[in-house]
Amino acid sequence: MKMRIVALLLAISMIMVAVSGCTDTSGTGEEIDNPEVGSVSDAVSLDEVPAGFEMIGERQLDFGSVLDGVGSEDTVVEATQGIYKNGDSVEVQISAIECTDTEAAQTLVNDYKNEFNPMAQGERFTEHSINDHFATRIIWHVTEGGEDVPRYAYVWNNDSMVIQVRGTTSDPNLLLTFAEATGY
Repeated sequence: MKMRIVALLLAISMIMVAVSGCTDTSGTGEEIDNPEVGSVSDAVSLDEVPAGFEMIGERQLDFGSVLDGVGSEDTVVEATQGIYKNGDSVEVQISAIECTDTEAAQTLVNDYKNEFNPMAQGERFTEHSINDHFATRIIWHVTEGGEDVPRYAYVWNNDSMVIQVRGTTSDPNLLLTFAEATGY
């Protein structure tokens, strides 16, 4: 039963992504897919870093390192990760993956989500709106200090670019703030 719900949510998500897009407001009436998407480096270098955080570095990722190894050299053109940290040692990572096209980016997001097993209780995936795009928030648990604590990631695609925001925090709102700060 839970597998059917997950499959239904994935199908609905794919339909929403397929029919979403931006409309040209210049009066021409022409429909466009998305506004110009910048580089992967632009996506991970925030203009406005959330309070208390600073960027500690940026690194290039090879195709085997993107989204926990889900990417392939056939579809990943370039990938970069920006790493941010605060005084409490909370680390947030923003990964931007440029794919060969929009379809490859959507497939990468779906393949990544399929790597997660269904949860025994609760929902692993929740849909959110980030910068006029649908994004999926993913929850999993890790053991920290002998206790199970939640961890989150937001993942979505904007045209041919996939963005993932994750961190060493159990506060999904902090990660949402970073996701929105990307502008993608």
